[in-house]
Amino acid sequence: MNFRALIVTSCVLGGLLIAQHVMAQEANQPTAHSPRFEDRSVWPAWVEKTAFVKEEWPQARLLVWAHAGQTLRGADMSDPANWLQNGKPATQGPDENTDIIITAGPDGARTFIAGNKGCDARHMTVEKGVGAFLKSVSVHGNMWIKDGASWHAINVRGSKDTFMRNDNPTSNSAANKIAFNKPPDKSTEWMGQWKIGDELDLFSGIFIVSPDSTFMPGDRSTQHIYPKAKLVLTSGSAFYKRDNQYWGHDIEIVGEVMAGTPQRPLTKDATLGLSFKAKGAAKGHGNEFISHMTNEGDMGLILYKEGRLTVHSTDPKVARLVIQWRGFGEKRAGKENEPAAVAAMPHGIDMLLLGDASLDGVEFNHVLKGGIAMPDLAARNAWKNVTYGKENLAPSEELFTKYTGDLNQKMKDTGIAAGLAKKAKDGKATETTNED
Repeated sequence: MNFRALIVTSCVLGGLLIAQHVMAQEANQPTAHSPRFEDRSVWPAWVEKTAFVKEEWPQARLLVWAHAGQTLRGADMSDPANWLQNGKPATQGPDENTDIIITAGPDGARTFIAGNKGCDARHMTVEKGVGAFLKSVSVHGNMWIKDGASWHAINVRGSKDTFMRNDNPTSNSAANKIAFNKPPDKSTEWMGQWKIGDELDLFSGIFIVSPDSTFMPGDRSTQHIYPKAKLVLTSGSAFYKRDNQYWGHDIEIVGEVMAGTPQRPLTKDATLGLSFKAKGAAKGHGNEFISHMTNEGDMGLILYKEGRLTVHSTDPKVARLVIQWRGFGEKRAGKENEPAAVAAMPHGIDMLLLGDASLDGVEFNHVLKGGIAMPDLAARNAWKNVTYGKENLAPSEELFTKYTGDLNQKMKDTGIAAGLAKKAKDGKATETTNED
């Protein structure tokens, strides 16, 4: 009997039990395809203000992973033999119009999936007791990772407003690289604690970090925000690197970064964390955290001439965008892990503001002396409710410096952006990968 026949036989024998288990779970728990937004034990009241809650989805085929409670390596998630439909072996694998659920075994036994062949799906639910390390699953709708589950491989696709929810209290590595590319007026909202291994680029669409949620790109890439893309930070949310990135720029903005929106203004602080830069110190040192690419011109943020940085707040004196040093993260505890030349440097952040920085409700903290470069220092006169934290490395007036360089400099595509920038078009599928 060949491997496929064995899988089908296993599905026939165990399918009914798995189906009954999933049906029982669905009866008691919400899923990505049946979120139950009205249930306040599961969803906060602010969900009613989101775009994704208003989306309507037609009834779709539902597939259940056939190997619940088992480890399957070399998995092909597009193979119908790996799925059940109505308790029976599926005759077709999942596609962008199919909802999928992956559960642990009926007895709570762990499900683990590894392989290089993913699939497309509409809504995807990953229940407690499931783990996976795959090339990728392309999610065209909502995704929900329950507490006690993990998933490392997603593409974010589709042309509707969607959510990506992770209920684990610690960050879940979603992918190694993500190129976010949706229609300019469509969004994906990231709920919970998220991190990726390497690159995140926003080509088009609205990338929202939900209230009290955190999104952490990798610490070895620049985050490019293109003209038709927006990064939106909501109340209590944070966006910063997994760890301090000593080289390169953290964020380059030609599109827009928004703290709050007119429809969902901040009710408490949101945080944009930037990295301290080695500025060429210890170049070629060989330390795994101090790249040979470190240069004098590296900085935490560049807002190009075409870019925008805006704040919308219910009370800009108390609900602010806080721009500060990211600090040390999971890889290292402090300066003792740095080369001596780097450890001796003042640890603060810097940025270049060439574009529209309409600031009303911002706090700057951990900023270097001269760390905020602007071509027109008088533009600060239009700022309102801007404060300076206790950890700045100079008095507030000395934090600013006049920029006399090229006002029309352009963002440079690096990493995945270099390969995808020419391909990225409004509404086209997002491309992601888990390759280093």
